[in-house]
Amino acid sequence: MNTLRILGLDDDNHDPSFRCENGTVFKTPKELVEFLANPHDYQAEIRMFAIVDDWEGGLADYEEEEVNSMFDYMIGYGRLPENMIGDLVFELFWNSANRQWW
Repeated sequence: MNTLRILGLDDDNHDPSFRCENGTVFKTPKELVEFLANPHDYQAEIRMFAIVDDWEGGLADYEEEEVNSMFDYMIGYGRLPENMIGDLVFELFWNSANRQWW
């Protein structure tokens, strides 16, 4: 069975947004639940990244302004920062996902 990775993105101010590794963005938890409630032939793996927590892995190598720009891109409110690849940004946040209970 295939796995679809879905990354929750918590700005600690609004409801979390969710981004699939294929680029689909869900602005609310309700949108994500409605999506997952439809029949599908894959397993969903969900992690949560909180911008206010410490960043781990490769994401820790970036300056705060760069991480904030990448975060805005991930939640669908900003452009992909120059010299960045969307798949790489997803991987950086996925590997730094730091909230197990949300």
